[in-house]
Amino acid sequence: MCMFIASLWCWIDHVSFSLFMTR
Repeated sequence: MCMFIASLWCWIDHVSFSLFMTR
């Protein structure tokens, strides 16, 4: 469960970072 949450958080962080850079 912890690993799943960690990977999910990393994915969200990566997506938000990409969107921030694209703007």
